[in-house]
Amino acid sequence: MANPWYSYKGVPYKGTTPAFFDINSCEWGQYLISNKEKIKEFALQFLQKKDIIKEQYFNKELVEGTSKWELTSFLFWDLPSKKNIKIGSDFFNLFSSIKEITSLSISILPPNTSIKAHYGDTDAVCRIHIPVQVPDGLPDCGLKVDAKSVGWNDIIVFSDAHLHEAWNRTNEYRVVVILDILLPEYLNQKNKVCNNVRSLLRLQNAIAKMPFLNALPGFVKGGLRYGYKTFIYLGI
Repeated sequence: MANPWYSYKGVPYKGTTPAFFDINSCEWGQYLISNKEKIKEFALQFLQKKDIIKEQYFNKELVEGTSKWELTSFLFWDLPSKKNIKIGSDFFNLFSSIKEITSLSISILPPNTSIKAHYGDTDAVCRIHIPVQVPDGLPDCGLKVDAKSVGWNDIIVFSDAHLHEAWNRTNEYRVVVILDILLPEYLNQKNKVCNNVRSLLRLQNAIAKMPFLNALPGFVKGGLRYGYKTFIYLGI
């Protein structure tokens, strides 16, 4: 059984997963290509609706610029956002045929805002960006993964386990749909992968609210993460 890399181990990613994937070689690739205009249309319609849940990304230190990075989540490491799914059922149902999805959200990056270079949570998934509203291409608006920079002129499939960053140096909003999809070798570990990542993100959220926790020894923070993981298994 393959063992995923996780960022909570504290070691930068040095694995063999490629920085970018060819969407045409992915089982679900042709479906996304064929439906990208419908996905864009339904995403824009959803964002116009009332009472949707938008959340600012909790790690504010990761965001640089004049504004905040917002995400509208439908599925977060297999945890559904029931309200957004109900309001945006037409949008959410577009992805119902892709059983490997662990996360689904709409990412809103404001004008003159950047997301600093960082490693993702695990190499067990590939991340897909589907452009919805992109004000410009490189060099003013783009994504860098490892050593390669790309614009959002089409669907991008990459591994966010690699060091990556994004920026919008224009005066308009950049909007993309984000999907995380399990790689084939980890399909039988979906619950384990999702619980591991969610426990890490709970710990990171706690540290963001209580920075003194970051000064704790690594083994103590590891124990806290394991505690969060236990709570997740218990449904707490």
